[in-house]
Amino acid sequence: MLDQSLPHKLEPSWMVDDKTFIFPDWDTIAEVIDGRYEEELLQEVYAQLGRLWVGGLRQQFGSEYQLVESNKFFLLSKADEQTAAEALRFLEQCLTRIHSGLPFVPECLGYGKWPVLCLEGDLFYRYLNDYCSEDEEASATVGGVFLNRGYGHFAMPDAELSRYSAVFVHELTHAILHICDLPVWLDEAIAVTVENHITRECPYELTRELIRRHRDYWTEQNIQTFWAGHSFWSPDDGQELSYHLARFLFAALYQGGTTDPSLVSDFVSQSKREDAGQEAAIRCLGIDFGEVLTHLLGDGKWAPDVDILASLLRKTEDSESDTSEYPHEEP
Repeated sequence: MLDQSLPHKLEPSWMVDDKTFIFPDWDTIAEVIDGRYEEELLQEVYAQLGRLWVGGLRQQFGSEYQLVESNKFFLLSKADEQTAAEALRFLEQCLTRIHSGLPFVPECLGYGKWPVLCLEGDLFYRYLNDYCSEDEEASATVGGVFLNRGYGHFAMPDAELSRYSAVFVHELTHAILHICDLPVWLDEAIAVTVENHITRECPYELTRELIRRHRDYWTEQNIQTFWAGHSFWSPDDGQELSYHLARFLFAALYQGGTTDPSLVSDFVSQSKREDAGQEAAIRCLGIDFGEVLTHLLGDGKWAPDVDILASLLRKTEDSESDTSEYPHEEP
């Protein structure tokens, strides 16, 4: 007979030992839970498991951290009660608005609730290090991160919730898009576009100075690092210009407002990392990325090169950690 009672603790055998903070092995838990409960109970069961887990983290982080929850979120922070309640309302509203604006993403993305951990700087980076591979450390430039191992959740270095709106929207959009496995440039373009649509904090502009900087920076060789997503981590101007170039391309998809938005949705849902979405753009929109970029960068071979991309993407796969963190450094 299947169990009807909710879990009341996380079993020691469900834990990963070599971590600084409580770190459930969600694959092991799924093997146990999915065979113990009816499917209609799994949402409530995983919400309870998340509650136990985040509650355990709260004990490790200290009594100044408070755990509150809403219909879809757990929020762990040092914020006062009113600020935390406002943040939860904002998150719930964002989730609804993002789903309504991204019709190509399924609304059901898994069981449980979204945990949001708002931590002080040093604690934030120590927490992230549990999700990095042995030869990595959490980047000091990360403004927020969606951690996609097991029970997907968010972490950000803002324990008091002093300025959370843009980061919440940006990372929540990434989390929702994660199931689509989009090309990085497209994932980032959508995230920043949604962020601006909701917060109005990062309007898109194309100035003569930005055009000059793009033309000075991009070459027929390094443009492939943009298509592969590597340039978004560049320590030089490449990071800022990559975000801007992604937005330039995304705006071009709409061809001055003449493109049917449903065709853009078709393009997004059919885009593949292997060619940075080039084939889908031609098929759905009649747009060639190489031709689009000539308007910004001048004549040249700017289109994605699938052979070079294959090599670059293999390097990405070899070096991936358990984080889906994105540099939050838009221009």
